[in-house]
Amino acid sequence: MDELSTADEAEFNRWVDSVAEIDPDNAAKALKEVKQIFDHFGVTIFLRQGTCLGAIRDKCFLPWDDDVDVGSVMGIHGFTEESLDQIVATFRSNGFLTKVISLGPNPYIPLIKYSTRCDWMCFRVFGDYIVQFPFLKAPLRLFTNLKEIDFLDGKFYVPGPPEEYLCLKYGDDWMTPKRPGDFEEDVLEQVARMPAPNKIGSLRQLIGRYAPWCRTCTIKVLDHNGNPVNGADVTAVGLGCFRTNRQGCATLYTPREEFYPVVIRFGKHEITDYLQKITPGEDYVYRLDES
Repeated sequence: MDELSTADEAEFNRWVDSVAEIDPDNAAKALKEVKQIFDHFGVTIFLRQGTCLGAIRDKCFLPWDDDVDVGSVMGIHGFTEESLDQIVATFRSNGFLTKVISLGPNPYIPLIKYSTRCDWMCFRVFGDYIVQFPFLKAPLRLFTNLKEIDFLDGKFYVPGPPEEYLCLKYGDDWMTPKRPGDFEEDVLEQVARMPAPNKIGSLRQLIGRYAPWCRTCTIKVLDHNGNPVNGADVTAVGLGCFRTNRQGCATLYTPREEFYPVVIRFGKHEITDYLQKITPGEDYVYRLDES
């Protein structure tokens, strides 16, 4: 797969980092074209995350969403890992700005066109489940028996039954509209109920004690005056739970550059960064507010 030019790489990164709300008309245009390309390859995609929530609950895109979410599972519904590069190349030839990156164990492919980012997640199968970001196990049966729905004057698929999928992703009260930002807490709460990721994180950190410094990173926590915070709890979902030292620092073993949800708590303060890119060897600073 050819690399993006320098200019395209910069534009690609700008859209990947963007949190601007989508324009519904542009989003609909992008999603319909994305589906057309997948239909050409005989691949069935499904709406996921916030796009699925909006389609099922509100019959439209969520007004505060910053992307369109679609997914496919390797080995079912016409999609294979071997076909990935050819599909990505076709999107590029049709004017989409895209490349393959990773998010946890799965390939993650942002598809950017019409001032809209469509996030295509390619899930790998682990036994009888797949792993959704952030380290949330979902039964494979939800994706083998997809449900067809009416959306945007057309037909789209969602996990089946969608109510079970949305409950797993967002909690029992997924039907209750939330303010922008609140959904992240619901997702992280769902992950916290699952012990496996924490055990994996603990094992990684035990191994990480003997890893070279280039495979670690530091998260530093400062108060509103810029002073180090001693004893702040730092959780990087999938890596483990840590506590800052007198210098306000927590050291994490990071095997590769990856996106992780980060939650920092100290006293009455809490910071949630749902999509922090953590790179081995880098340092990150979080500052607590005065509230």
